[in-house]
Amino acid sequence: MSASGCGCRYFSLWNSSLLAVFLALFSALYSFLDARLDQFYIFYPKHLHDLSQYTIKTYSEDTGSIINFIVAELQEKISEKYLSTEEEWVFNNASGAIGAMYSVYHSR
Repeated sequence: MSASGCGCRYFSLWNSSLLAVFLALFSALYSFLDARLDQFYIFYPKHLHDLSQYTIKTYSEDTGSIINFIVAELQEKISEKYLSTEEEWVFNNASGAIGAMYSVYHSR
């Protein structure tokens, strides 16, 4: 038999089948984990939105009180291992806009 005979087609069919099985298993695992993604969240967007809206309404002009209230509220609801206990500020200058953020949570 020549090199382009039946053996090469079998090898190529075997590789294609193996690749198809791998992709099917990977797709199934990805779909399974993606459907349960919200179980891995520490913060929930609706809770953060409601908390920030209430806090801004209550302490509209006092930034220090806003930050203190939000941090205290999060410390009651969330384990302290996820929250920063020190005041850490991040200053940013991007495209001419200068801003500062108080870092409540950051991953390592």
